[in-house]
Amino acid sequence: MTQPSLFRQRDHDAAQQLTGAFYKALEDGGWHLRRELVHAIPGLTERSARLIASASRGLIIGSAKGYKLTAYATQIEVDHAEAQLRSQAREMLRRVVQIRNCRNRGGRAA
Repeated sequence: MTQPSLFRQRDHDAAQQLTGAFYKALEDGGWHLRRELVHAIPGLTERSARLIASASRGLIIGSAKGYKLTAYATQIEVDHAEAQLRSQAREMLRRVVQIRNCRNRGGRAA
């Protein structure tokens, strides 16, 4: 039986610490811009902030205002975040269809 890599365990521990710090920063109930969180939390990057919010299982919402814990969001804020995500999903699905159609035409534009 092989042991898990120490590097992977360290990476996991570091990710857990970043995630905890991210949630703690949002506990005041306000909106926080990604760039201010990256500046305030050592080791946090813009990409890791997006990944933490994405993996939050709905506990964190995002908008142009930044990130916020869903528990502190108003219904209007939640509705706006949902609408924004649905719009992005529609755009991504439109691109999927375009790519598939292009591939089916042998890589030529319509």
